[in-house]
Amino acid sequence: MLQAYYWLDESIQNHIRGAGYAPLSRSQGMILINVAGGIRRPSDLARNLGISRQAVHQLLADLEERGLIDLRPDPADARAKEVHFSRRGTGMHLLAVEAQRKVHEELERRLGSKVLDDLTKALLDKDWGAPLQPKSIPKNAAKPAPRMATSTAAKTAVMGARKKAASNRQAF
Repeated sequence: MLQAYYWLDESIQNHIRGAGYAPLSRSQGMILINVAGGIRRPSDLARNLGISRQAVHQLLADLEERGLIDLRPDPADARAKEVHFSRRGTGMHLLAVEAQRKVHEELERRLGSKVLDDLTKALLDKDWGAPLQPKSIPKNAAKPAPRMATSTAAKTAVMGARKKAASNRQAF
């Protein structure tokens, strides 16, 4: 699923770059996706993205400097700010929505309507439930090997694989 996300992100980024906008980092893109979804307060953005408020403020400063967002006073709390698309940012947002439509059409062409509909229903229309939580480790579970031993064994295996790959390349 991560590869699918990267493919989608790159496709949208390519569309945006093709229209003359400078590329966005994935973090900046996630900020803008959340703003498009109605998340306006930096503290809520930080919570949604699982990053610090300081990181969000840096990303917002970069986006504001690029002219994509405006920070306005929060009408509910004079101490806080709200994030809104600027005129330029609204243009980019509309372009991203158009890019998503084109990506959907291309996926439909590549995968077929039924497969895409089934994927959409499975991934977006179903309630996945609460996120998974680690289960407690049973008392009789095998203990991991000491880190040094595992590390040495891993290094030996990697070195062996590298030597084999090098000899295979020389054979061609």
